[in-house]
Order: sequence, then structure tokens, then C-alpha cells
Amino acid sequence: MTDERTAGRWRYLRRLGLTPRESMAQIQGERLHCGGPSTKSTAQRETPPDHGKPFEAWGERAVVWCEDPGALGLRLVGFADEIARPNYAHMRGRRRRAGWFCSADNITGELARGVVYRLPAKRGEERFLYGVADPNNDAAAVLSLGVVSGRSVDPGVFDGPSYNEGARDAAYLADGMAENYAESKIDNAAAWDMGRDQAEAAHEAQTLRASLRGLLAEIREAGSNEGRPHICETLRLAARRLYSEMHEARQRRDALASEGEALPEDERATYREALGMGV
Repeated sequence: MTDERTAGRWRYLRRLGLTPRESMAQIQGERLHCGGPSTKSTAQRETPPDHGKPFEAWGERAVVWCEDPGALGLRLVGFADEIARPNYAHMRGRRRRAGWFCSADNITGELARGVVYRLPAKRGEERFLYGVADPNNDAAAVLSLGVVSGRSVDPGVFDGPSYNEGARDAAYLADGMAENYAESKIDNAAAWDMGRDQAEAAHEAQTLRASLRGLLAEIREAGSNEGRPHICETLRLAARRLYSEMHEARQRRDALASEGEALPEDERATYREALGMGV
């Protein structure tokens, strides 16, 4: 993978909502073509082929981004809100929209929507993978590698459409993962804005300091010229105003720095990335 392609891939994964650490894990996995989630968990796991390195995110121990799950032999069952809402009383009326807002006040219009895929049956048992549909790519999804299985149920057992128990439970898990995904995107966007605001405050303080130094030089020059006290007073007033603005900018910079360094690890990495870009 060339440096240009790596940079492009990095930007895409960051827009997808992955943190810097998760993005790098995905890229490294694609470079090495290695796979296989951790086997330490007792939960059954299934790793789709042709994927990047699994990573931990959004409340899941192992997830992987798939460009086209259908091309990997996974069959789409449906979106979580379509599958689970009829059969889970607590999901009815929980929200009228399909999915979770990925930005504060839905500024970007992106929605994180849980999705369920069917794996090939094993020993006659239905098996499912759940995840989040990529808000920026209709064909892609981020999938948890935890396999959910269950028996088919007869019509009338639940008050909604008849579904396989595994698909229904996978839909519930997918909806929870989508909620965590959306919250992560909102938190990382806030961390990014914090880093950018700090960089701007630091730049403003430096600019004001340079202006103040120039003004002080003018005051010294005017002070050496007798008969121009009114000019000196005007310059001193301007210098006081510049100093006050510089002090306020420094206070904003320091407050943002303190708040940014106290963020959780992933959000702190996003904050530092934005800060490092400067103005």
C-alpha cells in the first residue's frame, strides 16, 4: 500500500468514525492480510475472509470493516430497527427514526443503523453476524465477530413478525452497537473541535503578542519625542487592549489543553491529531 493510498485510506476510516488507533489497526491488517480475532473469549466467533485486522470498538471485543459483506457470502437479513422493534417492547416508540444520529443535532445527516447478516448454517443451526451499516457507503458495514445463533419460532409466539430467535437477538445487539458507534462519532467530533479551537486560540495569542511588541516599540519611540503626549496615551490604550485580548486567548488555550488531556484515550488521540494540524 503506497503512502498516498495509506493517507487516503486513513482519511476515509476517520470519516467512518474509527479512532486513530482503530484506523491504524485496520490499515495494518490490510497490509499484512492477516486475520483471526482473539481466541481468549469463550464466545463463538467467525472471521469473514478478505478483511482487515479485527480491533476492539463500540463495546465489542472484535469488529472488522467489510467493504461488501454480500461478496463474502453473507446474506443480508435486515436492519436492526426493522427486525427487533416488533418483538422487543422496550424498542417500540424508543425513537421514530431509523438509526442513531452521528452528529450533534444531526448536523451531518449521518445515521448509524444496526444491521444483521446471515452466515451459512452449521450442523443445521442458523447463525448470524451483527454490526453497523456504513453511513457513507451503502454496501459496506462494520461487523462484530461474535456469532449469534438461535432456533426459528412459530408465528404467534411473539406479537410481531415471526423471526429466528438468533436474528432477533442479533438485531438487538446491532442496535446497541449502532448507538455506541454514533456516540463515539459525536465524542470524537467534539474532541476534534476542541483540538482545532485550542490551535486557533494559540495562534491568536501569538499574533496578538507580535502586535503588542510592535506597539510597545512605537510607544518607546513616541515617548522619546517631546510634545507628543497625546500620541503616547493613545498607543498605551491600544496596548492595554491588545494585552487583555492576548491574556484571554491564552486562558482559552490553557483551559482547552487541560480539558483535552483529560479526555479518554481514543478521544485524546483525536484531539491531539487536530491540535497538531495547527491553523
